[in-house]
Amino acid sequence: MANDGVLVTGGGGFMGHALVAAEAARGAAVRSLDPHHPRPCPAGTVERIDGSILDADLARALDGVSVVYHLASAHLEVKEGEAYFRRVNVDGTRHLLEAAADAGVQRVVHVSTVGVYGLMSDVRFDEASPTEPTIAYERTKLEGEDAARAVAEARGFELVVLRPSWVFGPDCGRTQKIFRAIRKRRFPRIGACRAGRDGIYIDDAVSGMQLAASHPAAPGETFILASGDAPTIAEWIDAIAEAQGVAPPRVRLPIAVMYPVGLAAELAFKAIGRDAPFSRRSIKFYTNGTVFDASKIRDRLGFDCAVGWRDGVRRTAEALR
Repeated sequence: MANDGVLVTGGGGFMGHALVAAEAARGAAVRSLDPHHPRPCPAGTVERIDGSILDADLARALDGVSVVYHLASAHLEVKEGEAYFRRVNVDGTRHLLEAAADAGVQRVVHVSTVGVYGLMSDVRFDEASPTEPTIAYERTKLEGEDAARAVAEARGFELVVLRPSWVFGPDCGRTQKIFRAIRKRRFPRIGACRAGRDGIYIDDAVSGMQLAASHPAAPGETFILASGDAPTIAEWIDAIAEAQGVAPPRVRLPIAVMYPVGLAAELAFKAIGRDAPFSRRSIKFYTNGTVFDASKIRDRLGFDCAVGWRDGVRRTAEALR
């Protein structure tokens, strides 16, 4: 690989796979690093490496690479303890970035999460808002950001930190689950569903990541990667139902009842070594208002959503048919 290659960690996941495809489509020599590649690698110059950031031969994976997109993380493994999340999201990030510096990588795009803000309300959050994470995933993603900045400062390569809002699209398992449940009228409304939720379509998220990797004003900065538009959960549900040609679900359940149900599901499934299909974290989808000011990435990098949330819902429904 010439010294203009790209490495995508987490390239087997929803966002990573889409990014690998977009990078290959523009002619980049791409390596995809992931313990699991459930989908075939996209057409183009793509090399698949089956392994994690903790155990892969990173020197080989990074040879000839100028840009690293770091998406790999512990995320949905609810049954795992905080030590597991820290080992992947903090220690793994530090290990990867040290290896990237050794390999002469020019820029790393570290993909974090808006979850670092913790319990949000419908107040519009920006990059300067206080970070108060509440669960292991959020805490370790914030610690991972700090680890990335420390390595970049010590080793002297360019670092861009992105905090994406909810990214959705037809290849996302969670998106498919929501659309399927609404289509079958098995998607209950928990609480009033009045919280605003920013959602960014996968094509727009990929464009934002590529912009962070190429724009001269990006290094050293942290950006919220969001649409800046936050329809309510009720509006999302209604739009998804309409796009699939069904009536929106009307069953409504109180939060006070569902929270202990989520806790009980977590404990029961942890006992058998599986991740619960419904947890306390699931309830945050209904209750945690995620409303963001996306002006920084728009003003500094010229980012804008080409698709938008409502068109993204329509495209997702069409693809899932």
